[in-house]
This record gives sequence, structure tokens and C-alpha cells, in this order.
Amino acid sequence: MHRRSKGGFSLVEVAMALGVMATALIGIMGLLSVGSKSFHGAITTTTNAAIFQQVMNDLKQTDFTTLTTQGNPPARYFDDQGDDITSDTSIPKVYDVAVFVTPTTTLPSAPAANSNLASIQVYISYHPGPRVPKITAPLSSNSPLPANTALYTALVANTDSTLSNKQ
Repeated sequence: MHRRSKGGFSLVEVAMALGVMATALIGIMGLLSVGSKSFHGAITTTTNAAIFQQVMNDLKQTDFTTLTTQGNPPARYFDDQGDDITSDTSIPKVYDVAVFVTPTTTLPSAPAANSNLASIQVYISYHPGPRVPKITAPLSSNSPLPANTALYTALVANTDSTLSNKQ
């Protein structure tokens, strides 16, 4: 008596299919981790850029003499969306911003410092968890940046209408 199969899968075939699926799932799980890190990095970079733009817009609206003679602006704080929350203590501070102004700047091809051009350094530190020490002074060019900190630099020109043509 010979039995006839009704078209199902054998145990060996099912085991092989499960092995192939497990191998594929392990690869996909690894990609999810990398993708998640890339996504988080992109969000942080985008938020940093928005914060930097906000800070620079505020500095550009400040009178040049005030900007270069009043010392560095006070630290500012932002939430996880990049909204300024410096005056609101009820919202968790996720980004610390330290701004340092150098009143005169020497350009590489210029023979002397230009008093109508200020150099701005903006340090944006991302701290989703416990607070860490703030940056209280500009870092030297060969110093490594603290973890989760980005440095942006910009130049602000004196656009006063009474500015003489002297450099």
C-alpha cells in the first residue's frame, strides 16, 4: 500500500524556510539600528542649524557697537524642537548655546585686523539627559569639542550707515 501525499510541506522544508527568514530578519534588525542612529543624527543636525540661524538673526539685529563692546551674550537654552526656552524654566532644556564674540577679525589675506568685522563662535551642546558643564570660554582651534557639541562660526559686518571707508 502506497500512500499518496496531499501537497503539504515536509518538516525539512519548513525548517529551511524558517532558517532563511531568521537570517533575513537578523540583517533587517541590524539595518534598523543603523537607520535609527542616522535619523537621530539628522534631527540633531537640523535642530542645530535652526538654533544657529535663530541666534545669528538675533545677533545681526543687535547694534554692531553693542555687540562688540558689551561682552559675550548670556547663555541661551532650547527645547528638543529648537524653540528658545531661556525664560521658561518649566520646559526641560535640551540644547545649551554659548556665544562668543571677537570684536576684531583678521582675514587670512588682510594685513591687519578689521574693526568693522566681528567673529562669532556659537557652541551648541545637545544634552537629552543629565546636565553637563557648560562651555564658558571659546575653545582653542586644536582643542577637541566636547561630546554632543557642535561649533558654528560666522562673521558679522558693521553695516552702520555712518561707517567710513577706512578699514
